[in-house]
Amino acid sequence: MNSKIKKIIYSGIVFLSVFGMFALMANYEHTLAIERHKQDARDTLLMTQTNLESIITSRMISMGGIAAYIEIDNEISQLEYSSFAKNIYASADEIVKSMTFITDTTITHIYPYEENKAAIGIDLASEASQRDLILYAKNNLKAVFTAPVNLVEGGIGIIVRIPVVVKEAYYGQVAIVFDYDKTIAASGIESLSSEYVVELAGFDSLSGEKAIIWNNDGNPVGDSIIQEVNLYDSTLILTVLPREGWQGKTVLYYMLWFIGVIVSSFAFMGMYKVLSFNDDLKGANEELENTIGRLQISEAHITHMAEHDALTELFNRRKFVEILGAQLNSGKTGSVLLLDIDNFKNINDTLGHVYGDKVLVSISKRLLEAVEGNAHVFRFGGDEFIVLMMDITDTDSIDRCIENIVCHLDLGNEVEHIKNHITASIGVSRYPANGNTVEELLLKADIAMYSAKKSGKNKRQFFFDDLISNFENRINIENRLRGALKSNEFMIYYQPIIDAKTGDLSSFEALLRLKDLSMPPNEFIPIAEENGMIVPIGKWVIREVLDQLQKWEASGFETKPVAINLSPRQIYDATISEFVEDELNSRGIDPSMIEIEITESVLIDNKEENMKVLSALKKIGLIISLDDFGTGYSSLNYLTYMPVDKIKLDKSLKDRFIDMEDTKMMDGLISIAHGLNLEVVVEGVEEAGESEKLIATNCDYMQGYYFGRPAPADQVHDSQGRLVYRSFTHT
Repeated sequence: MNSKIKKIIYSGIVFLSVFGMFALMANYEHTLAIERHKQDARDTLLMTQTNLESIITSRMISMGGIAAYIEIDNEISQLEYSSFAKNIYASADEIVKSMTFITDTTITHIYPYEENKAAIGIDLASEASQRDLILYAKNNLKAVFTAPVNLVEGGIGIIVRIPVVVKEAYYGQVAIVFDYDKTIAASGIESLSSEYVVELAGFDSLSGEKAIIWNNDGNPVGDSIIQEVNLYDSTLILTVLPREGWQGKTVLYYMLWFIGVIVSSFAFMGMYKVLSFNDDLKGANEELENTIGRLQISEAHITHMAEHDALTELFNRRKFVEILGAQLNSGKTGSVLLLDIDNFKNINDTLGHVYGDKVLVSISKRLLEAVEGNAHVFRFGGDEFIVLMMDITDTDSIDRCIENIVCHLDLGNEVEHIKNHITASIGVSRYPANGNTVEELLLKADIAMYSAKKSGKNKRQFFFDDLISNFENRINIENRLRGALKSNEFMIYYQPIIDAKTGDLSSFEALLRLKDLSMPPNEFIPIAEENGMIVPIGKWVIREVLDQLQKWEASGFETKPVAINLSPRQIYDATISEFVEDELNSRGIDPSMIEIEITESVLIDNKEENMKVLSALKKIGLIISLDDFGTGYSSLNYLTYMPVDKIKLDKSLKDRFIDMEDTKMMDGLISIAHGLNLEVVVEGVEEAGESEKLIATNCDYMQGYYFGRPAPADQVHDSQGRLVYRSFTHT
């Protein structure tokens, strides 16, 4: 074998060795990526499991109260039964269709009664489709879960029955019928369909065989993720498998292969060169050492990349999973602190993502300075960070750590000579008390963090079990809002605003409601604000009000300007002025027919940008009102530079001063506003005496139940098209 072939063979061995090392790392990354994908699926399944268990079990627990009452007094009347059942039914969000009590095997009580009373007296043991399950529950004294069931009254349902025992003997059963489609939708199972092949299955109580409850595309087979759902004596199995399989080919995966080819080629050439110049052994040794050193540096760099966040250099999610997983496997204790930076989106929106990244780097440094002892800081992505406190679970120690974090975030976050007021909402879960898996602890820390943010931001919240029901309620409200926006289930109520000098109706305020009035606006609007849905909802309100003005005008009805509330989220959208102008122009409506109501909170963040948006709205020709004056910061200094035309004094401010012997405080405040060329609206006027005192203060407008309650559009006018409201005459 000649020298050249030997050099090629030896260099090839080096190439294969180096390339093999990169191939192993690429395969390792592929495995980790698949595991991350699976962890995401487990997180999703855990949420779906929680939703499904909560939907079914919470109602069955309530029905258990009826069973307990019957065990004490088995002579319960239909009226008493309805009284118990209606509260459960009213809180069921249309998921529950009916609730029955079965004495022995015969239906004797039912709710709702009127539409289901035909079922009273039916002996289910004589019904072929019901006999076996009724008798199974009776003879075995076990709860029975059955789905899907073709219901006698039509549709598909889910039926759960719980035996009732009186004096240690079977007496009857309480049964609850769930709407199949609405239960599946509310659980979140359907939302998995686009990404996963999904199957929900149970076990037939009689045969013990597997029974499919719901699936979307055949049966998920292969490497599926499985989650048990526990419902009384029944266990359901929820199984998912990605339609495209578990994804492991990440950017890092391809980078490893690419870098592997390049580095291996350099290694091949380096070895070949070493062997070619064997006459200079010293030089060859140095070349080989340099090549090996470069390989070691590359390996260390790749390992660092795999474990650290590219922007902040903090440990990343993968490293968190590795460290916490090792802690849990070793039976250790500790705490997970999930931090979400409050209002960070505003920084990105107003100053750009490049600047936002610099702020995140600054925050990372402050967090590293804040933690001490056996704690690690991780960046989870976006504006979320995690502090893992190992071996620490006591509340005092955690609170001290959080106080230190808050202090460090509050200090020194000046980037490029811009001072950034940084706060964070923090959720805390502890192991093993709150869970023994990474995904469960993350989920519960996230639920706690949301609770902290909802309570006013810049707060901390430890996880406790009741938060899950609160979280479920938020999910239900979000789903309700999405459905309402999609199916046009919102409506506008109009409340009159009265001219204090003439007693005439001067304008309306548009107030958002759900058509079925199932939820008050102070419950759903804050959630819409938090999750961003207020932006499309707000645009719907603007279009709806403009359409209504057109309808009134076309019908020859008397029309007045309408005030529309814009939330801070809508003001943050720099295109809102263009949207309003386009909608006005497309309908030919004079801009003076629309007022925009804002709150002082738009001045706290992004003041300069928000002033530009308000000025653009005012330039169109809209009237700008400052709403709820007196409830927030209420700085008169704001009024000297805000582009507003009116201020609306909140009801709480009116209540505070109206009962004084004189109204000098109100007089003074209104005089100051008039001195700034601002008109004044007083809200919450509920009595004639209040209106008389307010007229004396020289206010410009009044609004409240005394003059008219909010009403739908078809009740604003009488049959002749005249406005309906309570007026007054000056004496």
